[in-house]
Amino acid sequence: GQFRATAIAGNDITSSVFYTIGVSALSAGQYSPISMAIVIFVFYLFRNIYAEVVTALPVNGGSYNALLNTTSKGMAAVVAGLSLLSYLTTAVVSANFAAGYAAPLFPNGLSQEGVFYGTIIILAFVMLLNLVGLSESANVAGAMFVFHLTVLTMLAVVCITHLCTHGIQTLTDNWKLWKTDYNIGLSIYFGYCTALLGCSGFETSANYVEEQKDGVYPKTLRNMWFSIFIFNPLLSFLAIAILPVSQIVDKDQSYQVLYNMAYFGLNKKSWLSIIISVDAIIVLTGAVLTSYVGVLGLVRTMSQDRVLPDFFLNENSLRHTNHWIIIGFFLLATSLMYITGGTVALLSGVFTMAFLSVMGFFAVGNILLKYKRRRLHREITAGWVAVLVGLSAVICGLIGNIVFDDSIVAYFAIYFAFVMVIIFIMFNRVMLLRIIIYVLKESRVMSKFGAAAAKKGKALKAHNVVFFTKNGDLSVMHKATLYVINNCLLY
Repeated sequence: GQFRATAIAGNDITSSVFYTIGVSALSAGQYSPISMAIVIFVFYLFRNIYAEVVTALPVNGGSYNALLNTTSKGMAAVVAGLSLLSYLTTAVVSANFAAGYAAPLFPNGLSQEGVFYGTIIILAFVMLLNLVGLSESANVAGAMFVFHLTVLTMLAVVCITHLCTHGIQTLTDNWKLWKTDYNIGLSIYFGYCTALLGCSGFETSANYVEEQKDGVYPKTLRNMWFSIFIFNPLLSFLAIAILPVSQIVDKDQSYQVLYNMAYFGLNKKSWLSIIISVDAIIVLTGAVLTSYVGVLGLVRTMSQDRVLPDFFLNENSLRHTNHWIIIGFFLLATSLMYITGGTVALLSGVFTMAFLSVMGFFAVGNILLKYKRRRLHREITAGWVAVLVGLSAVICGLIGNIVFDDSIVAYFAIYFAFVMVIIFIMFNRVMLLRIIIYVLKESRVMSKFGAAAAKKGKALKAHNVVFFTKNGDLSVMHKATLYVINNCLLY
C-alpha cells in the first residue's frame, strides 16, 4: 500500500535531517534555512521528472533502467556505477552519523576514533543481517517511519515552545556574530549545494516499483517531498534560533545538532535528547540496511544483464543469500572509511557528488524518453521547463560542491574508476579473450591456457536473445537487431 511503500524510502530521506542541518550550516551559516528552501523547490520539480520516467517504465532499476531503455547498455552501465557509488556513500555517511549520535549515550562519550570504529561495527552488523537473510520488512519500516516522524514533531514543538518563552535573543546574537567566509549570495549557494545531501533517498522508491500497486509510486514521491518540506527548513531555522553558534559550527558537534537542540530546548534536560539519539541510531541504521538492499537488487540486475560477473549471483547453501555482493559492499564501505579517515566533510562531499550525478542522469533519461519513446503511456508528464530547470539546478549543485572542496573529486574518482574498470572488462571481455588467445599463440603456450580461453569465448557468445514485437515492422526489427549486435556480446 501507499503507506508501506512510502515508509521504506521515507526512512531513508527523512533520516538525512540528522546530518544535513549541521553540514549545511557549516557552509551557509545563518542563511542555511534559505538554502534548504531552494532544495525543497528543486525536489518539487523532480517529483514529476521521476514519476514520468518510472510510470512509463515501471521496472525496478531507477536511472539504470531509464538509460537502458533510451540509450545503450554501456551508458546505462555508467549510470549504474554512479548508483552503486551513491549506495556506498549513503551507507558510510548514515553509519558514521549513527555512531556519532550514539556517542552521548556513553558515560564519557566517544572520541573521534570511537565514532570511526563504531561506524565499522554498524556496517558489519548490517552486513550480518543481510547474510542471514533479514532484509527490510515493510511493517518494520512503517513502525520506524511513524516513530521517527513523531520524534521530529516532538523536537519541533519543544524548540518552538522554547523560542516563544525565551524570546529570540539567541537568534539575534547568532545573526550578528555568525561570520561566513563568503558574501550572502555565495553562502546561500554553497549551503544549497551541501543541503542537496538532505534529499538522498528520493530515488529509492524507484528501485522497488514492481512491488508497488498501480498509481502508488507518484504518491510515495509526494509524501516524501512533504516530509522534507515540513521538517528540513523548519529544523534548520530552529537550530539557529535555539543553539549558540559554537554548538553548530564546531565540526565535532555537527554529528549531534538535533541532540543539542533537544538538550537546549528543554533547558538542558536530557530525556528528549536520549530519544533523539535512539531514533537517530535506529533510522540511520535502517538507511544503511536500505543501501545494502538497493545494492543487492542493482548488482543482481546488472549481473543478469551481463554487465557484471555472474558469480555475484551465487548463493550460499545456508541462507540462500548473495554473499559475494554483501561482503564486497562491506569491504568497499570500510575501505572508504579508512581512506577518508572518517572525515565528515569528505564523506558528505563524495556522497553528494554520487547522488547528484544519479539525479542528473535521471533528468537526462526523462529528456531522452520524451524524444525516443513518446508513445509510451505515462501517468504523469513533467514539463520541459521543469526538466531543464531541475537538470540545471543539479549541475549547479554538482559544480558548487567541487568548487567548495575539490579534494572530494579524487576520492570520488578512485571508487568510480574501480567500478568502471570492472564494467569495461565485462563489456570487452570477448575482445580481451581474443587478444589473450593471440598472445598465447605467438608465445607457443596455446595448448592448455589458449584452449581454455577459446572455450570461454565461445561460451560468452552462446546466449540466446528473444525480442517481442507487436507486428512485423522491419524498421523496428532492424533497430532491435542492431541493439543486440552492439550490446549483447553475440558477435
